[in-house]
Amino acid sequence: MQKNVLNDQSLLDVALQHLGDISAIFDLAQKNDISIADDLIPGMILEMPVKAKSKVVDYYSNNDYKPATAITRDQVNLITGEGIEFWYVEYDFVVQ
Repeated sequence: MQKNVLNDQSLLDVALQHLGDISAIFDLAQKNDISIADDLIPGMILEMPVKAKSKVVDYYSNNDYKPATAITRDQVNLITGEGIEFWYVEYDFVVQ
């Protein structure tokens, strides 16, 4: 089974929407030879690796929920301000 990536979707969003379980992110990344942290391109086609948890997938489908929580480095550069609510880990807030 294949699914298209929507605007601003992360791999976690795709795993939740189409597989019903965020732990499926690892199988999804491996099946598509990508990293769990990779930026996805809208329209990109991903192979679904495992059987979906139908109750969760049905809930998203029946309510027309399409999670899209990704933020790109370009979008991060547009954010201004100071303080923890503006910092992006490993970008301008480096953990050592």
